[in-house]
Amino acid sequence: MKIVRIVLLATLVLALQACAGLREELRKSDPNYGVRKPEVTGVPMPTQRDLEEQPAKVRIIKGTPVAGPDEARRLLAANDQATRLGLDLVLRSFALRDAQVRVVTELLTELSGFNVVASGAVADRRVSIYLKDVRVRDALEALCRLNDLWFREGKGIITLMTREEYVRDLEARQSDQTRAFYVRYSNALDMAKVIKAIMGDEVRLTVIDDEKVYGHLDPSSTTSTGLTSTASTTGRVSDTLGLSPAQLEKIGVEQTAAGRTGADAKAAGTQTTRPLLAMLTVFKRNNSIIARSLDSTLLNEMGRIIENLDTPTSQVLLEIKILQLNLDDGFQSFFRFDYADTGSAGSLGNYATGLALGGASVSGSTAFNFVFDSEKLDLRIAFFESKGRVQVFSTPFLMAANNSKVEFFVGEETPLRDQVTSKTITIGEDANNTINTFEVQIKREELGTDVELTPFINDDGTVTLEIDAEISSAILNFSTTQVVNNVTGEVITYALDGVNKTNLKSVLSARSGQSIAIGGIIKESVERNTKKVPLLGDIPYMGVLFRDVDNVKQKIETVIVLTPHVIAHPAMAGRTSDQFLSRKSSHDHITKGSQNIIPEVREVQP
Repeated sequence: MKIVRIVLLATLVLALQACAGLREELRKSDPNYGVRKPEVTGVPMPTQRDLEEQPAKVRIIKGTPVAGPDEARRLLAANDQATRLGLDLVLRSFALRDAQVRVVTELLTELSGFNVVASGAVADRRVSIYLKDVRVRDALEALCRLNDLWFREGKGIITLMTREEYVRDLEARQSDQTRAFYVRYSNALDMAKVIKAIMGDEVRLTVIDDEKVYGHLDPSSTTSTGLTSTASTTGRVSDTLGLSPAQLEKIGVEQTAAGRTGADAKAAGTQTTRPLLAMLTVFKRNNSIIARSLDSTLLNEMGRIIENLDTPTSQVLLEIKILQLNLDDGFQSFFRFDYADTGSAGSLGNYATGLALGGASVSGSTAFNFVFDSEKLDLRIAFFESKGRVQVFSTPFLMAANNSKVEFFVGEETPLRDQVTSKTITIGEDANNTINTFEVQIKREELGTDVELTPFINDDGTVTLEIDAEISSAILNFSTTQVVNNVTGEVITYALDGVNKTNLKSVLSARSGQSIAIGGIIKESVERNTKKVPLLGDIPYMGVLFRDVDNVKQKIETVIVLTPHVIAHPAMAGRTSDQFLSRKSSHDHITKGSQNIIPEVREVQP
């Protein structure tokens, strides 16, 4: 029985081993046999804070990655440069050699993205040109100018054509335009003359002679403007400027002007080299330019010229001092010269910082031009004032626009004896009873200091001054003249007066706020001083013993001191003037802020 149990147990073990081997064979036949399976573990769910702190993961499927909007705009601008710039696109090289105009227009269209076409008359022409670093528009203009071609730009298309086709196109379109350009800083008439000078025969300028700046035109008056008009009107100009039909008739902006422009253009096509393309006139009251043309490109060009030239005018505040210096008792001049011992070149002393640019030409004396620091100049003037040697003759302050002339006169009107005339008068009916009368002719002269200045502001902020000065004074008893009394035969002597004049012309340069002194204009005179004993000195013949006469020679030097202050923009004029007045004015309005010009009167109680 025990043997049977052992046999059954062995049989069971063998059966189990056979099943295990069969299972292993099935596992080996599986394609995934030997591959390690991942271990699955529990993953915690992320919180909202974890999602906010972790950056988003982006995978580029198609496109170019960029760092931000700025880089994206830069890439877009680089890829679309030709389309964005159009005719302003700059070509590094533009070379054509015996190329047809048709091919050139296709090339320009491809480069600029702007439609350029050619008419049948010029399509087969052959052109050659070579340019570098040029805009497409400039290259097109140069190509047309060198090959006698004309082009018209409109509605996104540029058409190249002959001059005859251009004139016929103007006549056919008749799409005339009228524009008003308002000039803010310059003179409208001067601006119109500049446009006329630049564009030549293409533009006709008509000036209205009887127009008033602050008034209205007289419809009944006639002017020789060279224009004719009909009953047709244009509402565009009337609406723009607010002009009456009579005023429109005066300035010639009716519809007939367009017909005249077209007719003149047609005539110009056969008589002149260039057709009349535009007409200009000026409306002074509004300081505006009215232009009428069939070519909008020409009107746009006029607008660009006006925009570039109509800029604010810089101004110069001129501080001027006219000094008269007494040079007696060893005083040689207002200027001080200290020559060095090392050579011929010398310095200008402690007060002058350098010679002014340019030179001065003076008739009758020698002038010196010096550039001073304002503080040192004031010290020099104060020194002479302490010695009683200087007299401030005049201190005008003038405001002048850039490159404009300003003039001032300091002096007085002096009567001078010029000449003597005689006249014979008959007394009664007897022709032999006559007397002679003599009349001294008097003329009045403005004598003093007359200065004419023209400032010019340079790019570096310095001011160049063109000076023309005249200093004049009267010379009493300068000469004598003798006349004869026809009745008595007596010879009578009359004293006449003269004028002493000194002219000075110079071109100087200085920084804003720096003073320029012009001196060396010295006038010598002799004064007769009489000292006498009262009563006894007036006795005829014997009075010579009781009086003493001295002839004293005097030397007077005239010094002109100029200090320019640059005002770059009109808006700065108020601030510069306030700063200047705070330094120079002693008025209560400046020093104390008082608003009353007339001082208050206080009643004194007894």
